[in-house]
Amino acid sequence: MNREGLVRRGDEIGRSDSALRGGTTRPFSVVALVALEAILAFFGFASGSQFILDPSGGTHKMDTSILEGTPVGDFLLVGVFFVTCYGILQILTIYGLWRLPRWRWTDPINKWTGQNWAWTAAAATGVILIVWIIVEVYYIGSPDGFPRFLQVSFALFGIVTLALALLPRTRAYARLVVSSSGLIESRAVTIPSKTGSTPAQRTETESRPFGPRRGDA
Repeated sequence: MNREGLVRRGDEIGRSDSALRGGTTRPFSVVALVALEAILAFFGFASGSQFILDPSGGTHKMDTSILEGTPVGDFLLVGVFFVTCYGILQILTIYGLWRLPRWRWTDPINKWTGQNWAWTAAAATGVILIVWIIVEVYYIGSPDGFPRFLQVSFALFGIVTLALALLPRTRAYARLVVSSSGLIESRAVTIPSKTGSTPAQRTETESRPFGPRRGDA
């Protein structure tokens, strides 16, 4: 099979859930990052929805008095932020890290970072968590009880998430090589062996320009 046929075959096989990156399975750092994102998504939806349903904070044993001096008077916007950034965004990030899809509207982000957009979203999550806690502590301090638990939990999530995203193996897993002519994405290709038994694994380079692909939405 010539190179053109190999790349075409790899583009078909590489979309499946069992596609490998760089000739290896997903590194442990990526699996751990996905697990953290899943836990954060659970917290985001659970905590955020309660803030939306009860903006007074009563379900969290919190009081709006701790918001004095802040731009908000209740926890409604906090709940919306939790559901959006810590819930919905994390679900998209989990899917992206596991499948590494190329969506044409994410190409500007891919080209800017040199990484798949899912890696950028995961790293941004860590930064958002850390900055959120810094701003929160600045405005309301660190009240006893559940508020402090949330602060400590989210701060740790942010630090560990960012650290995992910055690990070399995680970056290599989602790395895209950008050239002046377009995008060269490293994709592992699973090729059935001649004997029809265990597939042989080869790492090829797929060159694909930015912009819509045939079959893209």
